[in-house]
Formats: sequence, structure tokens, C-alpha cells
Amino acid sequence: MAIHMEGRGAPKPVLTLEEASFPASLLRELYAAHFSKPTTIQSAAWPCALSGRDLIAVAETGSGKTVWRAHHHQRSLADSLTR
Repeated sequence: MAIHMEGRGAPKPVLTLEEASFPASLLRELYAAHFSKPTTIQSAAWPCALSGRDLIAVAETGSGKTVWRAHHHQRSLADSLTR
């Protein structure tokens, strides 16, 4: 799968779940769901999204795009509940 990134200082892809700097609780959930490493799209998209950059991700069905959306919504909900 090819990855095309544009922009100055685009973050480098992560190759392991630990490199994504997720909280330990999220890592436990990912491992419990049998995730062992990021997919290609996750590897490139997570660092961009976590750094607050704009992101357009296009990949085939089953590539792992929805996992990130679920985490993003969970994080937004958690942030709103702690305010």
C-alpha cells in the first residue's frame, strides 16, 4: 500500500502501538482486541491526528480507519465529562 504525505514537518509514521504514545488503558484495550501493530493507514494517520494536523485518509475497507474514529470520539466524550 502506498502512502502519500504532504506538508512541512509531517510526522513520521509509527511502527508499533507503543510509538503512538497512547495511554496505558487504551493500549490494554487494543491488545485485548488482538491488535498487535498499527495497519499501514493507522501508522501514518495516528501521528498526524495526534499532533493536531489536518488529515485526509483514503484506504480500502478493513484497513483500520474506523478504529481511530472510535478512539477520537471516546477521547472527546471523556474530555467533555471531565470539564
